[in-house]
Amino acid sequence: MDPRIRLLLRIIDERRGRILATFGETSRLLGISEAHLRRLFRTEVGVSLGHHVLAARMAQAAQRVKNSTFSMKEIAFASGYDDISNFYRDFKKVHGRSPRQLRVEQLQLRLRNEESPLGDLPSSTASMD
Repeated sequence: MDPRIRLLLRIIDERRGRILATFGETSRLLGISEAHLRRLFRTEVGVSLGHHVLAARMAQAAQRVKNSTFSMKEIAFASGYDDISNFYRDFKKVHGRSPRQLRVEQLQLRLRNEESPLGDLPSSTASMD
């Protein structure tokens, strides 16, 4: 893989789904034109740079939705969104459901996994006096 793309992937990973302020700044940092960066990235990674950045941001957002009690607005802002409606649109595009739906599914899963201690006992043992 091209070392510039490897470096860019590392930057995206370390910055949790974000690049520098613009693609132009990122391409200048890597010493290539923005158009060449986009083509090279697609060739090396198999998806567009924008798609990869969006997927990385949404993966981080999904972790926040699942593992925190922050509001959706706080999660949207932490994910780099100024407009919560854009956050909801992108989240649903990537994950196939809204952030709230994902949080509800995660909570239901946790509830199912937390079984009552008496519920684990065989019926013959539970009826012993």
